[in-house]
Amino acid sequence: MKHTAGTAAKAVGKTKSTITKAIASGKLSAVKNDSGAWEIDVAELHRVYPPAPIETVSQQANST
Repeated sequence: MKHTAGTAAKAVGKTKSTITKAIASGKLSAVKNDSGAWEIDVAELHRVYPPAPIETVSQQANST
C-alpha cells in the first residue's frame, strides 16, 4: 500500500507541508507517480513518523 502526501499526513497526524518538506530534505523517501502525486510506502512513512493515535485520526476524519 502506498500513501499520497495528504493521506500520509493524516496517518501520522502531521500536515501535508510537513510531509512534503521531509521528502524535499531527503528525510522521507517517496516517488512521484505518472500523474505527479507523491507515493510514500507505509513502512517508510512509519520509519520517520510514528502512527497517529486512533482518536487523532478519527477526530480529523469527523471534522472534514
